[in-house]
Amino acid sequence: MLLSALATTLLALASPASAAIFTARPANSTIGRGGEEFTLKWMDDGKAPSLADIGVARIDLCVGGRTNNAVVQQITPGVDLGKQPNITFVVNPSIGENGQYYLFKYTSASNNVVEGKAYEQFSARFFMQNMTGSFSGEQSALIAAATSGSVQQQPTQAVANTVAVSKSAVAASASASASASSKPSGAEQLAAPAVLAVAAGAIAYLA
Repeated sequence: MLLSALATTLLALASPASAAIFTARPANSTIGRGGEEFTLKWMDDGKAPSLADIGVARIDLCVGGRTNNAVVQQITPGVDLGKQPNITFVVNPSIGENGQYYLFKYTSASNNVVEGKAYEQFSARFFMQNMTGSFSGEQSALIAAATSGSVQQQPTQAVANTVAVSKSAVAASASASASASSKPSGAEQLAAPAVLAVAAGAIAYLA
């Protein structure tokens, strides 16, 4: 009962009031890889219009935001959202750069789904790596506007920063130990190896 209520709340928070498509994958934390298969998954969130009412929709991979965006790869010219819950495709690595710049756009084939207009919905923005392309000036402007010009840090760089912090912590710990009593307590003897172990683990991950 509690889990059902929680799931309903999450769906409500994740989708706009007029939504009908809830994208189960990707989430903001999803990392896709250029040149590899990616599976997009969706479900009905219980709001109108239903997936059956939307029917066939085109799906595109875009950069930018929900209001202004540019298509970088067409995933399918048409899929019946009410009959098929997912689609798997290979991401073309030449369509853009590494970063959390990408989102999927669903566009109904019918122009009479919502108040006489085509239905449009988006997924969360997610990260792509192993990309080999470059964005055009227009695409870069759309990305900057959608992300407020923030720099999207690559996961490997984030780990590298963690390693740097860990190294600093180790150095600080060693310096503190040297200036402290020559006979450290049992707690101090245990703390330094623990910090070293964290740093070593992070360095091993990068390697």
